[in-house]
Amino acid sequence: MLPNFLIVGSMKCGTSALYRSVVNHDDVFGAKGKELHYFDRHYDKGPEWYMAHFADHGGATAVGEGTPYLSGSPIMQRIIDDLPNARMVAIVRQPVDRAYSHYWHNRRREREERPFVEAFTSDVESPEEIGPWFNYWRLGTYSKYLRNLADGIGAEKLLVLLSEDLREDRPAAMGAVWRHIGVDPERGRLEVPERSGFMKAYRTTKNLIKGRSDDRSYPPLDPAIRNDFTAIYREEILDLQDFIDRDLSYWLAPV
Repeated sequence: MLPNFLIVGSMKCGTSALYRSVVNHDDVFGAKGKELHYFDRHYDKGPEWYMAHFADHGGATAVGEGTPYLSGSPIMQRIIDDLPNARMVAIVRQPVDRAYSHYWHNRRREREERPFVEAFTSDVESPEEIGPWFNYWRLGTYSKYLRNLADGIGAEKLLVLLSEDLREDRPAAMGAVWRHIGVDPERGRLEVPERSGFMKAYRTTKNLIKGRSDDRSYPPLDPAIRNDFTAIYREEILDLQDFIDRDLSYWLAPV
């Protein structure tokens, strides 16, 4: 079967963590493997490949996966065409914080050598997308992707969370998500599930082979740079605020 819910978002917004929390429920089945990337990287493998990841759902009420698909109109259109009745949950984050986390993700993987200001600015000034690894600015322009998705499947099928919702009131956030995908929140477990032992071992082994550190920390961003780049997102943040009907003025506030 095809999934009846998706957890989507932009890279480094918390999609994987939210997905692990959502499937921590008796009536929810999550696809095996981390981030299937069907609608962006593996679409040419066809629906049979995708459906095979849900073959063991065992009659679960909600069946789905979580991948940061919020990254391009073609991807949104594939989701709309193939899953018109599925429930969508999107998670988004203050866009400069997201971009800086994304940047250091690339630095750890030795994909990026430029200073952050140069890398971010080159994306802002580029007339076309430059690949998912380096779309530091574009991946924070959430509202256009979300509006596209809502127009295609119906706004009532889309729930948008902020990454801080899970930190500040996890019970309320998870309750909203579980209700949205059609399961009883009372049957969910609110503790944060750990990554599987297999995934931990896989990541450690991969880092050892590639000679890179498991350390995921990075230096803080200069407040002046954060403020300048936040100003670039001003209209985008105001549009998102209007779309989700939530006050995002604190995203715009100077540090």
